[in-house]
Amino acid sequence: MIVWLLASSVSMAKFEETVSFSRLEVRCCAAAPSRMMRAIRNQQELKSVLGRSRVTLPVVDFRKNMLILISMGRQPSSGYQTRITSVVDTVQTLKVQIEETIPGRSCLVTDAETRPCDLVLTKKVNKRLAFEVTPQTKDCQ
Repeated sequence: MIVWLLASSVSMAKFEETVSFSRLEVRCCAAAPSRMMRAIRNQQELKSVLGRSRVTLPVVDFRKNMLILISMGRQPSSGYQTRITSVVDTVQTLKVQIEETIPGRSCLVTDAETRPCDLVLTKKVNKRLAFEVTPQTKDCQ
């Protein structure tokens, strides 16, 4: 009995599969009103989250696919960026790795407010999403 439990926990710990994704038009996700990290799994959620935008929403077959949206919300200037760098299917979650970049003191930025975001299409998985954010400061020298 103990041997089986150890063997099953080892095999479960090793299960991680990289999931492919494709990046969609960023203008669409810039309509996200605040900081958010979430899955969009149906048309109603898509309209609820991004329906206020004046751009055309992406056409998605939600029977097979889902969207993952990340947004930094409103930022005071240019120079901010957020990107999904990988999606990994684990035993219990879909792990979404994100890089967030802020401008360093030496960076020349505009005073225009920005809404950095990323929107990706991937296969539909009915698991909780776990977001891991890696912050970075860009050195512009």
